[in-house]
Amino acid sequence: MSYNILHPDWSRVPVKGRDEIVAGILQYYMPDVAALQEAGAKWHKALTPILVDTGIYAPACRKSNADGFMYNTTCFLYNPQTVSLVEEYILDLDYKSPSRVFSVAVFERRSDGTRFVMTNTHPAPRDEPENYARNMSELTAFAAETAQQYAGLPIIMAGDFNTPEQ
Repeated sequence: MSYNILHPDWSRVPVKGRDEIVAGILQYYMPDVAALQEAGAKWHKALTPILVDTGIYAPACRKSNADGFMYNTTCFLYNPQTVSLVEEYILDLDYKSPSRVFSVAVFERRSDGTRFVMTNTHPAPRDEPENYARNMSELTAFAAETAQQYAGLPIIMAGDFNTPEQ
């Protein structure tokens, strides 16, 4: 699943009240892996007691700064009953924005040992054409490197690519 849960500082949509809705949607659909976008520190603080501390989901590609605040807004939540995390890392798209990253996680299905790769990203918006073009160029390169590194494994690219419908 790919799910942009709306960063409260960008969208002015509060986390309080929506945290239970987001958790409810994840629990209803129970994806093996959910690629979250715009999951800032407030979201991590709100969802951790509901989904992580209870063992329903485990986080991947989640980093914290020196103050303990989560800053990778393009992380994963995965169901530890169905998949296990094999590897995770984060590549920066824009050093000035910790939310502009390319997150990569390798998972293994517990039922049969099949491995697959998930990526998650959220490049700059199209109203920042120079940043968007740079981010998309880096995404293309990162995707090619990931495909080469994990040749033979299925790769699922998720994210909010900030592209128009057309």
